[in-house]
Amino acid sequence: RPTFDPPKELLEPHFFDFAEDLYGQNIEIEFHAFIRGEAKFDSLDALMAQMAQDCDEARRILGAV
Repeated sequence: RPTFDPPKELLEPHFFDFAEDLYGQNIEIEFHAFIRGEAKFDSLDALMAQMAQDCDEARRILGAV
């Protein structure tokens, strides 16, 4: 999250097509592929555009698993 100060190490998973509350629950995640390195964006719009591209790539990768 280097776009927002101060940066800190954080794992922030994104769940496709899921809109329920997981706060306070333990979950397990599994890594399937590395999509891209960390980057700082000049604007929230640029960050959101990259996140959309990342989601497209993740869906492509997960569709092949």
